[in-house]
Amino acid sequence: MPDESDIQARLQALRTAYAEQLPDKLAEVARQWAGMQAQPWSPEQAAVLHRQLHTLAGSAPTFGFADIGRRARQAERLLKAWSNALHGPGEGEAAELNGHIQALCTGHGDLRA
Repeated sequence: MPDESDIQARLQALRTAYAEQLPDKLAEVARQWAGMQAQPWSPEQAAVLHRQLHTLAGSAPTFGFADIGRRARQAERLLKAWSNALHGPGEGEAAELNGHIQALCTGHGDLRA
């Protein structure tokens, strides 16, 4: 049976691996949102973004990135209302969602856990 230090080392390795992948995950969210803004509303594309946000909202806090998880959850909640709609958010709602996604995807500096 592994001892406590071995378990902690394995957990830290998982945190480090997640931290290394996080910039790419955030960039993909930003790309998905930018693509959605550049074309007519698509419930399918909204579902992709919703899934990305949902995954980040759950996984980020698990690996020590509570703020990123909180921001992803905020954006996810806003998007959820429109993800299956035939039309997207209004101008004000889209601006609010854009603000949440920008806050999520920028300004994190060093992401090492």
